[in-house]
Amino acid sequence: MDDGSIVGKNPLISRLLKGIFQSRAPNPKYTEVWDVQIVLSYLKTSHPVDSLSLKDLSFKFRLLLLLVSGQRGQAIHMLDLNDMIVSDNGFTFVIVNDLKQSRPVYQNPQLKLVPFEDSSPCVVTTCKKYLKRTKSLRGNQSKLFISYVKEVSRDTLTRWVSQVMIQAGLDVSEFSPHSTRAASVSSANRASLKLDDILKTAGWSSEFCFAKYYNKPIVAASSFANAVLSIK
Repeated sequence: MDDGSIVGKNPLISRLLKGIFQSRAPNPKYTEVWDVQIVLSYLKTSHPVDSLSLKDLSFKFRLLLLLVSGQRGQAIHMLDLNDMIVSDNGFTFVIVNDLKQSRPVYQNPQLKLVPFEDSSPCVVTTCKKYLKRTKSLRGNQSKLFISYVKEVSRDTLTRWVSQVMIQAGLDVSEFSPHSTRAASVSSANRASLKLDDILKTAGWSSEFCFAKYYNKPIVAASSFANAVLSIK
C-alpha cells in the first residue's frame, strides 16, 4: 500500500475478507457417501490378477490405492518409482511435490502399502503384478501409472475411477471420483480405527476437515488399509 503496509495485514481488509468468507462459507459436497464394500465386492471378481488385462489391472490398482490410502487423486497421480521404497512388508511412496493441503512446516504423508490377508483386494499383490506387467512399457517413464504408449494424465486416472464406479453399480451422477476419499475415511472410522491414525494417513493436521467434509454416514449397505478392506 502507499503507506508501506502489507495489504493482507490491513485490519479493514482483513475484516472485509473474513466477512465475505463467513457469508459464503464452503459447505460439504455430500451428506452421505457410498459403501466401500460395493466397490470391493466388484474388485474381488477381478481375480486372480494374472488373468486380468493391463487395462483392468490398472483400473483395479488405481481404486485400491485410493481406498487404502484415503488420498486425493492428485496424490496418487504424483506417485513416482524414484520415490518408492521397497521392503519385505510392502511398498512406501514418498510424495515430494506439494499437495492441496501443503503449507509451511507441513510434511506430506507417506503412502504405505502393506499386504492384506485376502489376496483378491490386496494392494501389495496388485502393485507387484502391475509393476511387472508395465516394466517393458515404461522406457524412461518413472511415474507409477502409465498408459500403453505414454504417461497417464490426471484426467485419465479420474476416468479410470469413474468407469470402475459405474461397473460396480454406483451412481456417478451423485458421487464423483473424488468421493473415494470420503468413502475410504468414513469406512475406516466406522471400523473404529483411531482418529489419530485416520488423520495421519489422510494427511490432516486436525479433525475439523475430516469431521465437516469427509466423515459421512454410509449409504445402505489394525492398519488403515485393513480397517477399510475388512469393513462388512
